[in-house]
Amino acid sequence: MVSAAELNIWISSVTSPELFRTEFRHPKLIEPAIAVRGKTAGAETGAGTFQWTSAVRGLTILILQHAARCSDDNKWPASLYGEQGSLAASLDYAVSKQPIWLTDMFGIDRTGTCLLQSLIERTNPGQRREGPVGISLRTSSLLPQKIKILIQGSQITDPTTLIQMSLHIARGEAEQPETTSKGKIPKDELTSTEGIQTWEKILHETFRQELDAVLHNPAVFSKPGILQACSIINNNPAFAQISSSTLHTLDSKLSGSEMFGGKFADASKILQLNSPLSIATPVFSIGTIAILKELEQQGLSCFRHGYHFPHAVEMTKQFLEGSCESPDLISTTVPVAAHFLQKSRTPYRVLMFAPGITQRIVAPKNLGIANLKSGHYLFLSESPSQGTYYFDSLKHHNLVSESKTIRSNMEPVDVIAALQSGDKDLRGIIFFPHYQLSCLNHQLRSLELLQSGGISEGVFLIREQHVNNDKLIRAIAIALRHGWLSLLEKTDKRTAVLDAIMNDEEYRLFAWRSSGLYSLEETVQSGKELLPEEL
Repeated sequence: MVSAAELNIWISSVTSPELFRTEFRHPKLIEPAIAVRGKTAGAETGAGTFQWTSAVRGLTILILQHAARCSDDNKWPASLYGEQGSLAASLDYAVSKQPIWLTDMFGIDRTGTCLLQSLIERTNPGQRREGPVGISLRTSSLLPQKIKILIQGSQITDPTTLIQMSLHIARGEAEQPETTSKGKIPKDELTSTEGIQTWEKILHETFRQELDAVLHNPAVFSKPGILQACSIINNNPAFAQISSSTLHTLDSKLSGSEMFGGKFADASKILQLNSPLSIATPVFSIGTIAILKELEQQGLSCFRHGYHFPHAVEMTKQFLEGSCESPDLISTTVPVAAHFLQKSRTPYRVLMFAPGITQRIVAPKNLGIANLKSGHYLFLSESPSQGTYYFDSLKHHNLVSESKTIRSNMEPVDVIAALQSGDKDLRGIIFFPHYQLSCLNHQLRSLELLQSGGISEGVFLIREQHVNNDKLIRAIAIALRHGWLSLLEKTDKRTAVLDAIMNDEEYRLFAWRSSGLYSLEETVQSGKELLPEEL
């Protein structure tokens, strides 16, 4: 353990600098946080991973320029500024969303917050107003002298060389060809420097980004975190509009070790005795599906699930109508759960938080944030959904105007078709993967305006008939946490599970058809190239 933050980074060369390894030490970390470039850690067992994305390029520039302050007299911190689409904006977005690659690089504190947050200052974070975003490293939190830049085992300390390296990276970004015969090459978190991506790569990276985003929910692993998360939801005026009762979970009885999936072997035995347990989840609740897949790969096959529901609203509608048998467990979003718990004839209780699902506003690309206050909003609004919850939250934050907007109920695939018509008055609120797919059209873009990061919280519901079985309740909560943490801790496990999901023919068949992915895949196979601008 160290007394102050220390950062070592490994760069490929002076003339073609690219980051390929990081090692970060901090007083709050027992062991150093190590991350390597690539999809897997390879020989560096236990290390995290990252890709050479726009955010990582921006971070590398900032570190190089900060390190250059070590031997000059400039006391001003190194800063990175930029408008939407810039390296600064990409890095700012990553800091706000706290993806797993960032926590792999810098570690987290006891509250689950990435330690990079304590090292930086931001101007206009999230670009909530017009103008550029700015990011700088705090000299008081990370001394330039505590940064080592290593190339082929040698430390680079010359400020001029460090600045030149940062300019090489910045120029490399600027020199990317901006257009092709088919449109602009995207510059964002999922695009590569190779330009046009294959369909499978686009798809895999889209799902991977979603999985990384929804798995990161540190509140679920501590009692104070659970209580705080429940309080935030209960105090949200949008939640009060759809629920007459407050949210609380059954997992508060777990011990400290059980909160982290402890006693998993004992829990597995109890679950096998009660097998099978049916669980229903929407097809794009990729976090829950990944947890169930991970448990299967560890030999726990007591949870029976299939792929029958395109989204949470349709799933609960079928349960309320009685067209489907009520399962033992349901994974859904908080707003849909609140509606379902009040209407269901089969009583359920909230067991614990679950991975949620991301959603975004999708609008014509040339619209500014101020223009989103008005217009015609399309989303699932017939009954309480994550769309209605999101829209009401926007209203409460004065980001949309009740008097200047109208809203219509529409399925996500139909929202995409309507937006592609070119009507400048239309805006959509759609969830993963629909908002990413909508932005394959270069005239559209997705935006996130709320501090929630656009993630609709998820919960696991359990039939009330099981509530008095304390051993079973504990076993289910322990197993789900164990699978969840297994994915968070190991990049290779997330990769393996995601590959298993993407190669599952039953999953692909239903997911592709219910989202329009099937027709897009046919388009690609016919030879047409796709250039996703907002994935």
